[in-house]
Amino acid sequence: MDNVLRRHANTAFLWIAGLLWLAVPAIDMLGRLCLDKGDFAFRAWEIMATPEPDAPGPFKVSATFDKTIYGDLANLLNVRKFRRIRHQHFQTDAYGFRNPAAPDTTYYPIVTIGDSDMAGSSLSDHETFSARLAERLGVRIYNYAPRSLAAFLADPRFKARPPRLIIWEHVERTIFSTVFRPYADWPDDSSLPSDMPLLPPSPPSEPRLSTYWSRAVFHELRWRLTGLRPPDIGHIDPASGMLFYAPGIQMVSLTARQRGLSTVLKGIRNAHRYCRQQGITLLYLPLPDKENIYRFRLPAQRVNPQDQQPFLQILHAELVAQGIPAIDLYTPFRDLAAQGELLYFPDDTHWNAQGVAAAADIAARYIREQSLLPESGITLQPTP
Repeated sequence: MDNVLRRHANTAFLWIAGLLWLAVPAIDMLGRLCLDKGDFAFRAWEIMATPEPDAPGPFKVSATFDKTIYGDLANLLNVRKFRRIRHQHFQTDAYGFRNPAAPDTTYYPIVTIGDSDMAGSSLSDHETFSARLAERLGVRIYNYAPRSLAAFLADPRFKARPPRLIIWEHVERTIFSTVFRPYADWPDDSSLPSDMPLLPPSPPSEPRLSTYWSRAVFHELRWRLTGLRPPDIGHIDPASGMLFYAPGIQMVSLTARQRGLSTVLKGIRNAHRYCRQQGITLLYLPLPDKENIYRFRLPAQRVNPQDQQPFLQILHAELVAQGIPAIDLYTPFRDLAAQGELLYFPDDTHWNAQGVAAAADIAARYIREQSLLPESGITLQPTP
């Protein structure tokens, strides 16, 4: 009798295991047939980015994303209560860059270049830095992010009619990078470095309902039962629910020498000289890390006392001394944060619409004061 029961139990177990084994690919197949990738993505970036290495731009050409999203840090944490749901409209031009459609003959006196912040990750089209600055100056601005400065300067589209001004942005924690090396690769002679894109292409992923559900359940249960968070989430501010990125926290207390100040200055100087030889003014715009601007929300034991001058202030002073146009966002952003302004998304590493608007105001004022677009035919709107 025991053998019969044991045999029936083994058979039942095999049937259940087999059905589960078949159910997982069946569920994933239903996901591919019934849902699009937008139902599995937490923001437009994952849907709009193109994996093709020879694509003209970083995103799909003439494409549109129009859905609700939440931030990259909320995606890493994957705990529902920390998500800040918002709507995003993301549209690209015929070259795969984030700009309104325009004829090929359109001239752009200003081009913005940089990383995902300059491209406008988590922002709608009208909230990007290029769109805000264009409103303030009354001129056309082309958003070339997130491709590198070297890629733009080698682009045949703009060689015949180069812009008068390039605004070159990098978020603070990537300024000295061993991966992309945007400064170390600039040669001392008057030539372009071999280009390395800011964001390497990633292979397309098919919707997988089983992976999506299991990952969500795992992170939610881990948080509820143990309070543990993924290692990339450096801190959660209990007062505001603001999420902080661990690599950003690690950068806060590093000295200028540890951040490769001499290499960074040399690279910017070489890039500035090359642009000047092409008749282009290069305006450098470093974006402070969220963790630096809101370091007062970090636990004291995670942030060493900063008894030296902040890296971005040292970098800005050195650039000014060498006659290289540069904008200081660190000081005004720290002042605005101290007044209670929220300049970055609570659940994201990137700046929000308020941060972009503040930076656009500062940049527009600087461009006017320094007369960086003095040519006839380019009329700037007066300062409000």
